[in-house]
Amino acid sequence: MRPLGNFLHTLRLEKHLSLRKAGEELGVSFVYISEIEAGKKIPSDKILKIFSRYYSIPLRQITNLANEQKLIQSQKTCPNNHRLEVARSVLTLNDIELKQINEMILSIKKEK
Repeated sequence: MRPLGNFLHTLRLEKHLSLRKAGEELGVSFVYISEIEAGKKIPSDKILKIFSRYYSIPLRQITNLANEQKLIQSQKTCPNNHRLEVARSVLTLNDIELKQINEMILSIKKEK
């Protein structure tokens, strides 16, 4: 999933621009634009402003998409994402639930 990349790709195609032409007009490497559209790179705030002005879209909109992309990438790069989810959910448990979870963990360890 690449919300920013998909959005920018669509805007570029609506203007009938090749990657090379878009790069020339934006003053950015066409390879860099390709990487952004593919979700491999997240542009700096400076580049986001350039896209915003060029495509006449609100900076907030494009910044929100970039932030969403950052979140997606951070979740992909976290090898223990599932463990983090479990750890976060433990924070919401009351004392009785924590005791039950602890007993389950001890039981599982004994079975091994």
